[in-house]
Amino acid sequence: MRKFTQLLLVLVLLFFTKISYAQDYKVDYTVEYFIQQNQESLNTNVKFAVETTNLRSDVFVKKFSLRFPKSFTISNLKAEDDNGSIEPVLFESENENVIELTFSNPKIGKESSNNFLLRFDQSNLFEKNGSIWEVILPTIENRGEGAYQILVHLPDSKKKISVAKPLPDNISGNTITWNNPKEKTLYAAFGDKQNYFLDLRYNLQNNQLTSQLQEIAFPPDTTHQKVIVESLNPKPEAVYVDEDGNYLARYQLNSKETKTVRFNGLVEVSTTSRDEVKAFQNNRIPLQEKYLLTENKFWGISNAEKFKQLKTAHDIYSFLVQNLSYDYKRATTNTSTGRLGAETALQKPKQAVCVEFTDTFIALAREKGILTREIQGYAISHDARLRPLSLLRDVLHSWPEYYDKQTNSWTSIDPTWENTSGIDYFTSLDLNHIAFVIHGKSPEYPYPAGFYKTGDTKDVSVEATDETILEKKDAAIEGISVQKSITDTNTQKGIVIIKNTGNVFLYSTLLTFEGKNVAITPAKISIDVLAPLQEKKVEFSYQATLKRRNATGTITAKVNNTSKTVTLQITPVTFSIGLGIAVTFLLFFVVFMYLINKFRRLK
Repeated sequence: MRKFTQLLLVLVLLFFTKISYAQDYKVDYTVEYFIQQNQESLNTNVKFAVETTNLRSDVFVKKFSLRFPKSFTISNLKAEDDNGSIEPVLFESENENVIELTFSNPKIGKESSNNFLLRFDQSNLFEKNGSIWEVILPTIENRGEGAYQILVHLPDSKKKISVAKPLPDNISGNTITWNNPKEKTLYAAFGDKQNYFLDLRYNLQNNQLTSQLQEIAFPPDTTHQKVIVESLNPKPEAVYVDEDGNYLARYQLNSKETKTVRFNGLVEVSTTSRDEVKAFQNNRIPLQEKYLLTENKFWGISNAEKFKQLKTAHDIYSFLVQNLSYDYKRATTNTSTGRLGAETALQKPKQAVCVEFTDTFIALAREKGILTREIQGYAISHDARLRPLSLLRDVLHSWPEYYDKQTNSWTSIDPTWENTSGIDYFTSLDLNHIAFVIHGKSPEYPYPAGFYKTGDTKDVSVEATDETILEKKDAAIEGISVQKSITDTNTQKGIVIIKNTGNVFLYSTLLTFEGKNVAITPAKISIDVLAPLQEKKVEFSYQATLKRRNATGTITAKVNNTSKTVTLQITPVTFSIGLGIAVTFLLFFVVFMYLINKFRRLK
């Protein structure tokens, strides 16, 4: 009787596990996920269909096992092979859940095939995060030459896939299909935007003996992020938008005074680029180009020649994903290490956290002439191993942006999360990244929310929501400063103060002027950006149009549906000259008479 070798086939779904497959059999996989929506939760019925084909006459597959992370909650486990039901064995092994199956009577012989079908439920595979659905699907690694197909069946819903990494091969009705994916992880999000309620606290303290102004940064507008302010308490002395696009507020603190500023608002993160923000950012590129290529203590390397093979942003990104290792312990433990910077991160590649991935990308990219900057903010993660965060300052995260000259736009990427999860974060980001500050000129300033702690307090609260806040796009003329009395020949300078009285950023706001008996230059001005509560002073010139007679004139400034008017008194220059001569003569006469009288008294 011929003796057959029994092989243990291990189908691995655990990230980063490397298994060597013998070339004695071929395995084809069809994995299907059937999503069921139950009120606020999403449940998934999973179906693994596996066909093994013997490639030798003296070898066949007798057993196989599936390994899942413990975070994968499995229930209602059922299995069958070609001969009917078989009993699966479920047990724990280190950080894994293992399902082990044994064929009841496998076929033997070259080219013979055996099939098994495994079904189970998972309650936490698809996550409902506010208004979006999100899924991370690990793939089978080192699977050989067999076919591999993954299908996701959505319930009847208006949800459409908005982010997919990689792109699916086919979308038909409610079924999404990936054929032979090479990535070790698939990611998909359903829904084109996500809203987050933000409650941010900034604990300010002035330890000086004199009063001082302190600046803080509220979340900024970006091409994929819209900020809607619900309340600011207390109101700032002033707000402005800096060169990088940060939303900065100034507060006056007296000597030894402490003050807590509270920002409440909503951030809408969208997959669609906002054209008005893109245009604003592009107009600022000529002013930013020099400092966006500058080295500093965190964004510099001394041995640039060593990396001459890296030419593009994608080259640098891939290099970091492959060569740096995320240090989970350092991310969650208070140490004296501090921020390493690019130079040290390249020397100690196993000690990197998100800021090192970002700093090194910026340093290498700027060396290649690629405009880059850092974003610090908040990121939503349901698995700290796959998408880790810093737990030391209210769960903040860092990722880089580079300016793509082909699309004329800033592109956000996340080499940290591809390194830890295997998900492609270069082609597109996701709806889980919320920008708090933009660092282009300085790697450290301004500080993001979460850096203003005075004790063991939670100063950053972010909550995904289906709700929204009504947008108010309002601007008002706060005042017009002009010389109220002018001649009919001179050109004067005036100032209009315009304020954003709404709760969202305003772009390309049109300010227009109308004059009665007065010509105004320019007649209209476009204001590039106005943050909520921001005031801007706008200069203009004006001149009387009526000549050689007394008259009144008016200047009216208009923005949106509001306006303000001031009245001027116009005097002919000839009258002014005559009046001036008369006054001069009168003064001369008075002085002359005074001197004569004084001379007479002396006699």
